[in-house]
Amino acid sequence: MLPLPADSARWIFLCSVLLFGTGLMNASAWTITLGGCLTLILATSFARTVPLGRKARKQGLEFAWWLEMPNPKVRARTVISEAPFEVHCYVRNQSSNTLRLRNVRPRFIDGVQLLDDPTGSLRLSPRTETEFTLRLATRAAGRVVLHGLEAALEDSSRLFVVPLYFPNPLTIRALPHGSWTAQKLKSRSGETRGLQLDQPSGRRGRGTELFELRELAPGDSFGSIAWKASARRDRLMVREPERDVQETLWTVVDVSGSMRMGTRGQRKLDFAIEIAAAAIRRGIDRGGRVGLIASSQRIVTQISPSDGRLHLLRLLDALTDATEPTEEDLEEIEKEELANLVANYMLRQDGVDFRGRKGKSPRDLDALARHVRRALPDEPRPCAIAPEDAAQTLRRFCVARAIPVPHRQLSPAKGTKGAALAQALHRASSARDGPCSILMVSDLDSIEPFNPVLAALRTARHRTRDITCVLTDASSSIGDGPLSALRNALNGALQRKEHRRLSQMRAVLSRSGIPSTVARREPPADVIYRALKRSNA
Repeated sequence: MLPLPADSARWIFLCSVLLFGTGLMNASAWTITLGGCLTLILATSFARTVPLGRKARKQGLEFAWWLEMPNPKVRARTVISEAPFEVHCYVRNQSSNTLRLRNVRPRFIDGVQLLDDPTGSLRLSPRTETEFTLRLATRAAGRVVLHGLEAALEDSSRLFVVPLYFPNPLTIRALPHGSWTAQKLKSRSGETRGLQLDQPSGRRGRGTELFELRELAPGDSFGSIAWKASARRDRLMVREPERDVQETLWTVVDVSGSMRMGTRGQRKLDFAIEIAAAAIRRGIDRGGRVGLIASSQRIVTQISPSDGRLHLLRLLDALTDATEPTEEDLEEIEKEELANLVANYMLRQDGVDFRGRKGKSPRDLDALARHVRRALPDEPRPCAIAPEDAAQTLRRFCVARAIPVPHRQLSPAKGTKGAALAQALHRASSARDGPCSILMVSDLDSIEPFNPVLAALRTARHRTRDITCVLTDASSSIGDGPLSALRNALNGALQRKEHRRLSQMRAVLSRSGIPSTVARREPPADVIYRALKRSNA
């Protein structure tokens, strides 16, 4: 790539043009000569800078980075969404020259926010390793990839810079922050508990076996006070017995196209995943069994109820995988467009051109698939449904590198979304063992007809007697920041339309005896508390 002029080079070029013009107008040989000298300086510096990047690569300029784990209990390359994390980098200069890098920043497609912009200059001494840190945060739960590091290599005169790119993909999985952070949630008895992962995973209830001894909290019965333990510890302690039957919580999450509209981090799907993760965390912490069903135009994911920390991680992985549609019937993209998307990425990332002529499909799709297959990580393959092996490989690659693929916004057939949601509710209400509750998180939008879903909700209400609907509000997907008057008017109309739609849906659900609550921009624990309060009313 050709060098780019720095600000100082632009000023010198402008001065040379002015000197040439002034000299020609005034017939001044000295002014023209001075302008020619400045132009010669720029040309000489440009010629010296052209091979600078190639020499730096040839002599040995290496780059590597790794994720600094913020929590030792979290798995490798896993962070919490919206929480800052650090990526440690080092650049090794094996040449005998001092190099200077500026505008150092990672390259990513979507879903990552750079908190500290490292725009300063980075000096690389000869035959040394220089370390620095990037501070970032993910916008939402899911998979994000840092594809490489971008930088600009300066020459000795600092008049021109050579753009450099170090391709080194770093895959990071972001878990929902509502499932990990210590959020406060009030229980039915009025006590406030923290949603901590390291809490005991037993079962509280009215059994005879002791579950734990804890301090007296508001709402506890005085008959449960352990007087001997209280006398030993000099404070009131309560006996928490273990119950005989575990409660089962089914979480039904709508991951259809209407939930995915908007920018990442502000979509209804992102908020729904946070709510579902907080509910799952609460169910596991209380010693219950939790299951998950995700539905779109059909049931995408189903995990049977279980308990324990490993099952919690399994559920969180399923929630984050729901943000990555890999099935052909759920994507709004043809095979040729998918091939062009991957070919353009490989050209930018590896410098290998598989593109066809004039934006057409790549000439050799099998060759592109073979090249992509070598770049795929050794990890369990996601469920990629496609009629050809090449298309399956390309979809797997898009998921592995977090390349955004447009999701189908509307159902291909009328009633598909409603039928899938009704089927998910039937499965959750029929597969129960002991006390069972259902939490459904959806926008209930683009469902025609609505009668199958309403009938499934009534059946689930009759079978479980404990069902709660959380309706996500589309106004939560409207971006922040200064907007124009027209944009404000459109957003206001959208909010009023969405509020009317949600009010009508809540009225329909209320007539059937099904409690519901609307989730807007608020902590997920508060949404769950309001939902449980309405369910117990």
